[in-house]
Amino acid sequence: TLGLRIRRDLNRLERVGLFGMLSICFLASAALVSAGLVVYSFASLFGRGFRFAVWQALGMRRSEVIRVVSQEYLVVVLYGVGLGILCGVLAAYLYGPYFRLTESVQVPIPPFIPLIDWGSATWMSLAAGGALVLMEGAVLSRVARTRAFEILRLGTRE
Repeated sequence: TLGLRIRRDLNRLERVGLFGMLSICFLASAALVSAGLVVYSFASLFGRGFRFAVWQALGMRRSEVIRVVSQEYLVVVLYGVGLGILCGVLAAYLYGPYFRLTESVQVPIPPFIPLIDWGSATWMSLAAGGALVLMEGAVLSRVARTRAFEILRLGTRE
């Protein structure tokens, strides 16, 4: 029966190893992207401290400056998650037909047709986006607690 064949195929070590490797690579890339985003955020906020100080000198309140920066980061995170979804779907459709499902060297007929689990993909995207938003919020709150928004560094050029 089909159910027995699917269960037997899912328990094959090469499939388990392949999907385990894909999962570990996904988690590692997510961790590296998150670390890079945090480092970039700190560097960007401290580098633009002069601009923020000028905004405050011109009459913007600290909460307004934080709101502008938060909106900027939210747009960047949404753009990144959306583009990641698009690239993943495109890769599934481009790479999927060439994925070997059998151990024989012959091309399987019909070729593999990728089926995307949109429910799981939505939850994974929401979890990744939420984690990125939380990290950006933590960076922003850390910088807001420092005196970076209050210091007007004379002689600093952007």
